[in-house]
Amino acid sequence: MTAMKKAMIVLVLVLGMAYLAFSKMNSSVDLASNEEETSYAPRTFANSSPAKNLPPADAANVAKVEEFHEMTVTDSYYTHNAYLKPFMSDEGVAKSFYKAKEFFKESPNAEHIAVWIAMGNILDSNPEYGELLEYSIGKINENSRVNLSVFENATKTLTPDDSFIRSQLLNIVNQMNVTSEDKVRFFGKEISRPAALDAEGRWSPDSLNITTALVLLKNNNAAKADVVEYMKESLRVNQSQKIKGKLLTRFATYFPEAMDDLR
Repeated sequence: MTAMKKAMIVLVLVLGMAYLAFSKMNSSVDLASNEEETSYAPRTFANSSPAKNLPPADAANVAKVEEFHEMTVTDSYYTHNAYLKPFMSDEGVAKSFYKAKEFFKESPNAEHIAVWIAMGNILDSNPEYGELLEYSIGKINENSRVNLSVFENATKTLTPDDSFIRSQLLNIVNQMNVTSEDKVRFFGKEISRPAALDAEGRWSPDSLNITTALVLLKNNNAAKADVVEYMKESLRVNQSQKIKGKLLTRFATYFPEAMDDLR
């Protein structure tokens, strides 16, 4: 894979960072409005390591410690990867890894999917980061048709609490060796699902993924007729006038040419 391709793999993860920005900074970002977008500084874990000699803790804290397990992998590429090793003891990375591995256990590439998703907790310009993701997506692509079906089924059961996994699935599918039609169908279904607002009337973390899906539809040259049908379905399943208004604002931002067909 060329250096440019590796860079694209890293850059596409920026699309998933909208959710991280929201959850880590406790703020909401409406990417299709005039509101100022909150910047996000990726976390780094260069010195991350499991806690040693933990101080006395109450029962609740002990339970919390016990449910954390350092990330363990079986593929030799990962076990001998010096870049990955420091992150394996980070609680956020490890928990994302195990949750994704369990969620996609029906896939023959569950570990590789879990690594990709877990590493979305960070964003790094280091070439080794791109090489790690390149290896993971290469393994996922060995069974691209099977994995696409697994992902399509998974999106039916993801909850709002799984919005980070959802954002990473969008990024994975965008990198997979499947047809443009397959990608458009996957992204289209994402924009046509129920959306939600937070207590302040802004997009919920899970609904921020709709913007990512719109961007990926645009980048994959989705046909206007297909986009219009997905937009109509979105407006049908979202009956709130406020949500409809915000959806239309986003649609107009990315597909202004489709708006006349929605009127």
